[in-house]
Amino acid sequence: MAEKDYIKSAGLSHLRLRFHLVTSDGEVSEFLIQLEYNHQLVDAGPDSWCAIARFDHNPQAADGHDVTEEGLHLDLLNPDGSKYDVRRGFGPVLLGDCPTFCENYLLSRAERLLINYEQRNDILDGLFRS
Repeated sequence: MAEKDYIKSAGLSHLRLRFHLVTSDGEVSEFLIQLEYNHQLVDAGPDSWCAIARFDHNPQAADGHDVTEEGLHLDLLNPDGSKYDVRRGFGPVLLGDCPTFCENYLLSRAERLLINYEQRNDILDGLFRS
């Protein structure tokens, strides 16, 4: 089993992607790919990254998801980590292709997801968007 965690820029200084990937015999067995927002840029205080949108697959966890049975879905999150909404209706994606699909989806929609998050949470609209 191999486990990999890393962070990647999402194109704006206050957005990033966080990856957690677990493979077993070269096959994806678990993943979490989320778009994160840095609240420090709008509020005084310590570095404060929080997830605003998340794809995940972890069939072994008590509250985990299995995309091979449930299909792929995107959790939209509140600042406290609770779910605001769940987007479904993604076409069939092979488990091995999910990490790349999820990364591309979040990157291509990062600004739209950011605007939605800021508007829902009364965060200074567009203050740091270029």
